[in-house]
Amino acid sequence: MAKGFTDLILLLLARGAVVRSQPSDTFKGCTVPDFDWAAYSGSSTARMYAMRGAATEDYVFAAGFVKSNIDTDKEDDRTEEFSLTGPYSVADPTGQDAETIRIDLESYSASAGAIENAGGSFGQYDIGLAKINALTGVPEDFLVIKGDAMDETTGLAAKGAAVALSGHFTGHLTTELADGTIKTIWNSNIGEGGMADDADQFHPNQKDAMAHTGNDDGFVIKSNSEIGVVEWMVHYPSYQCTIAE
Repeated sequence: MAKGFTDLILLLLARGAVVRSQPSDTFKGCTVPDFDWAAYSGSSTARMYAMRGAATEDYVFAAGFVKSNIDTDKEDDRTEEFSLTGPYSVADPTGQDAETIRIDLESYSASAGAIENAGGSFGQYDIGLAKINALTGVPEDFLVIKGDAMDETTGLAAKGAAVALSGHFTGHLTTELADGTIKTIWNSNIGEGGMADDADQFHPNQKDAMAHTGNDDGFVIKSNSEIGVVEWMVHYPSYQCTIAE
């Protein structure tokens, strides 16, 4: 189960929960807030860490790390490694009436990238964006922006059909645009065709207590949630750019 994803949806959909200041000598315990529904992944071949959430009148969006757990050094790639199921509710805690969507992910070598304590490496992650019906809790779409090396989503906003993601990356990101062309952005420190150094792939974006960061570039991606495609993708700094003195 992708626990981070579940927690995010529960937080987004929790209703009726009120946080009150209490004197330190009156605390008696905690209660679970009511919620309309929850959606999560129970896939054993992939996992997702939802880092940001956004909502419109009709949909809830969650974006963050997503990766196939398949290590291509040890086994062949599979199809539809990731799944997302919903809704679960108090009335249907086991999801008997839930619906599932399945998504094919890119599988990478676990030897490429900084080692992750949970297993594998940070180089195996891509960017994932889930679209869930806000009324029913049924997952409707899942967009993946692929690329080698470390990438992290730190911003998410939605209005109408427009969904904007932002974050930072160390290698490259590739996606098909709405016009059918393929767009690839490369980290300015490695240039086109380069490979990120394993030492620059870590989470969070801080190597030590001195707050020394890696060689990350920022990215901004705009997608159209109605048709499930990326409209444009840019990054800064670009290795083609020159900065005036």
